[in-house]
Amino acid sequence: MVTPRTSHILVLVVLTIVLTTISVVGQMDWTKLSPTLIPSARFRHAMAYDEARQRVVLFGGVDSNLKRLNDTWEWDGSSWIPCKPNTSPSARFSAMAYDSARKRVVLFGGGSVGQLNDTWEWDGTNWTDVTPAVSPPARVNHDLAYDGVRKSVVLFGGYTGKTWLNDTWGWDGRTWTQYKPTTSPPVNAGHAMAYDSAGQRIVLFGGGQPICNNTWEWDGRAGTWKNVTPSGLNPPVRNMHAMAYDAARQRIVLFSGGYHPSYHADTWEWGGISWIQCSPTTKPPKLGGHGMAYDAARGNTVLFGGHDGTNIRNDTWVYGPTDLTASSHLVSVATGGNVTLSIDAGTGHNGKSYFLAGCMDSGAPRGMPLGNVTLLLNPDGYFWFTVYSPNSLIANSLGVLDGSGKATATVKVPKGLSPVLIGLRFYHAYIVFLNSIDYSSTPVPLTLRPH
Repeated sequence: MVTPRTSHILVLVVLTIVLTTISVVGQMDWTKLSPTLIPSARFRHAMAYDEARQRVVLFGGVDSNLKRLNDTWEWDGSSWIPCKPNTSPSARFSAMAYDSARKRVVLFGGGSVGQLNDTWEWDGTNWTDVTPAVSPPARVNHDLAYDGVRKSVVLFGGYTGKTWLNDTWGWDGRTWTQYKPTTSPPVNAGHAMAYDSAGQRIVLFGGGQPICNNTWEWDGRAGTWKNVTPSGLNPPVRNMHAMAYDAARQRIVLFSGGYHPSYHADTWEWGGISWIQCSPTTKPPKLGGHGMAYDAARGNTVLFGGHDGTNIRNDTWVYGPTDLTASSHLVSVATGGNVTLSIDAGTGHNGKSYFLAGCMDSGAPRGMPLGNVTLLLNPDGYFWFTVYSPNSLIANSLGVLDGSGKATATVKVPKGLSPVLIGLRFYHAYIVFLNSIDYSSTPVPLTLRPH
């Protein structure tokens, strides 16, 4: 795929608004989906997002009869697809993370009849046992996250069946290396970890023995853990929760967990300094042992399964923006077409002006700066109003919100776009302003296809 930098796209920027206020990210909500084919009910399964193939991968877990599973499924944004690998890890509950440098999903250890310490990798077709001669001790209730600084999958904590652990290890695709940080979280199991790519930190929350609500960050450059638990509001103590990093909004999303069978049903977000409790209109039930992964291609966090305190479930939920939706997310570079975007900024913004802003995906998520305001998109190559490339033009809409703070905007994709744009994703969001920007939505992706 050709990146925006090599496709010779010229950007015309026209912006005369005074930028003085902090933008507010658009409304997020949970939506329950009803795919035709669904994995069986389970909890304590592992989920990770395969960035190269734009699929959420699910493996194993424990079913309603407390039987360990070893099936592999993939979520493509609308359907669960059962995979048929030639080889698979043994049935277990475990933890996984995606190694973006090597384009592999990595699984380590977990629980079956006893505790395991084997290492497996998923390439989209098959699982491969890559267990080296030296491995971390066998364990359960650990977690993994990818460290983009060290380009390694980091493992922390867990339970051997006799001992609670607080060791830190890194997997580079060939060997496991035990790190020796000067500070570490206390012994911990049942915690959750996620990599904040903007802050270049792995964030760990909760778990523990005893159970806690501490927040720690792993700094791959320094090779140390730091307790960053804020003095203000924090999620209550819990384990068996799940976290995922929303790259578009640069937030870590946490949902549910707690004490079995008394789980929470709360949604929290970590922006690097503080925890914010969210108030979505709709939300999943109280859960523990559920799985979550952020689907960057679709711009939402996917949740599957879990234990609600009474039953083991197989629900599919997504957490994403509700204030900007598109009737179509795919447009042909050959025939072009219009993409209709429905805007809802709320009644507090009725009568205000808006415009659509967008950018092309380079795989390096960060914010779009507008004066002292940051619009959280996945850039490279910003465009406001108009983007030019050879023989092509994409115009973005301007308008005024109605009495309910709503509008319908159109992205016009002309016929005969340059073929070098095929496969690129254009992320659109809207900005509301009167004399200054006071609202920005969460982006919706549009992908250009051949026909």
